[in-house]
Amino acid sequence: MMNKAHQPELHKLVGIQMPKRYTRIFIDYLTDVQLTRLSFWLSNQGESESDSYRWRLTQQEFDRRGLQCPALWHRLPFDNEVQRAEWELWAAIRKAKQEKRPIARARKLG
Repeated sequence: MMNKAHQPELHKLVGIQMPKRYTRIFIDYLTDVQLTRLSFWLSNQGESESDSYRWRLTQQEFDRRGLQCPALWHRLPFDNEVQRAEWELWAAIRKAKQEKRPIARARKLG
C-alpha cells in the first residue's frame, strides 16, 4: 500500500499555495500555466473529483480562457526542474496504482 506522505503536494504541482475551498476570485488569480496544471491534475483524479464543485469551477475558467490541456503530463508547462520532478513522481505513483489493479483482479480469478 502506498503511503500518502510520499504523494506530491498539490501546491508544488500547481505552483501556488492552494486553499481548502476554491473561490471564483482564487481561480481568476491563477496564471494560465497554473490553471493548466490544476486542470490537468483535477481531470486525472477520478470520477468523484471530476464531479466536484472545484473541478467544475476550474473547468469553466479554463474554457473561458480558451486554454488547451495537454494529453500527457510531460507536456505541461513547468516553472522549474523541481516542479517537473514532482510531476514525474506523481506520474510514477499513478502508474503504479494502475498496474496494481489488474494484478489484484488476476489473483481473485486464479
